Amino acid sequence: MRILSVLSIFCRRDFRTLRLTCLGSAFACFKFVVGFFLCVLISHQVEAHGAYHEVLRELRPKIEQDPSNVELRLKLVEAHVDHDEWKAALAELDRIEKLAPGKHPLGYLRGRSLAVAKRWVKAKEELDGYITQFPDHEEAHSWRARVRMELGDKEGANDDYRNACRTSRNPEYHAEFAKALAKQGLADQSVTALQHALKLNPDDPALLECMVECATTAKDTPAGLAAIDRLIKTWPRPEPWMLRRAKLLAATDQKDEALAAWNALALHLKSLSNFDRAQPFLMEIETETNAALGIKAPTPVIAPPAPSVSE
Repeated sequence: MRILSVLSIFCRRDFRTLRLTCLGSAFACFKFVVGFFLCVLISHQVEAHGAYHEVLRELRPKIEQDPSNVELRLKLVEAHVDHDEWKAALAELDRIEKLAPGKHPLGYLRGRSLAVAKRWVKAKEELDGYITQFPDHEEAHSWRARVRMELGDKEGANDDYRNACRTSRNPEYHAEFAKALAKQGLADQSVTALQHALKLNPDDPALLECMVECATTAKDTPAGLAAIDRLIKTWPRPEPWMLRRAKLLAATDQKDEALAAWNALALHLKSLSNFDRAQPFLMEIETETNAALGIKAPTPVIAPPAPSVSE
């Protein structure tokens, strides 16, 4: 009896230690993931800032040696504008105009700089003149669309977005256009625009995510499910999108399909390793999945107190 009592005490201690260790490992993993993504975000910002100053260090000595070189100065303007340094960009554009009056079309870069400065009317004037000269310039159209949206000219902005997206494969233009349409209450048109964009970029994650949101707003369930299915195949972790699929089917009252989706998600989660399932976001998904399937959480088993041992 004494031996069994001692073993019981140690078993309970080991079980508590194991449980705390698992929870601690899961929390440590979560902190690591969050910290990793914060580091990536900060590193990208630092890298962008560093790249800007690298360009300045490269161009300024060359411009000092050849101050009349407009091509070098235009590169400097682009660097300023890309880094939102609109004052420096406008000052450099004025220098270029003095060096070569009327010889270089500067309306696009001046319009971008003024848009960054939120001087919308002046920005539109510059972009209008530039687009008259260069009607197929995608970036000029996309910037004028943003300016027109700020000025309340939604129809004009939509026309500019269409011109920018007509032949461009840049997913940024297409996603921005779709979101602008959705904000205007034109969710059906946003879905159509994204369907065109996805023909050019079939597996672009930003476009697929945008399609899920716009299709949900438009109540176009087939389009939303098609985008989710592609995200399940291409996303690093399919579980969030499997959850989104089950929820969408449930929300649209497709009971049989929703039940099948919940069961598929439950089976998938059970197939994962214990280490994976201990990740907080997967634990939340599993809890939500069990709730949808009516599976109650198991009642925790508490070991009985060890019997007292008389000497």
